[in-house]
Amino acid sequence: MPSGAYNRKKGADFERELVHLFRDAMPGAPVKRGLQCRGAEMADVDMPVFWPEAKRMKRPNIRAAYKQAVGDCPKGKIPIAITRANREEALVTMSLDDFLDFVGEWWMSRET
Repeated sequence: MPSGAYNRKKGADFERELVHLFRDAMPGAPVKRGLQCRGAEMADVDMPVFWPEAKRMKRPNIRAAYKQAVGDCPKGKIPIAITRANREEALVTMSLDDFLDFVGEWWMSRET
């Protein structure tokens, strides 16, 4: 399999894996793989709240992936980059402001 085709398959497999993980984490939520075209009409994984840019490669550029998510993200969604280097765990990158909003909402909703 040529290198480009292999990398596309690896990326598509990662997106499918993310769909399953988010469905498990958000039961009942509409989570599906985005349409993969050369435009930015859909996120890599279509889901509530977040606009993820998924990258699975030898050495993913986390900042570039996050910058792409921010550039493509529609109003009302939170841009995130989900990156995974070969044989390593996946990481999620988001802005500190978005993270603090998220933590604040969690903190206020927890049972005391």
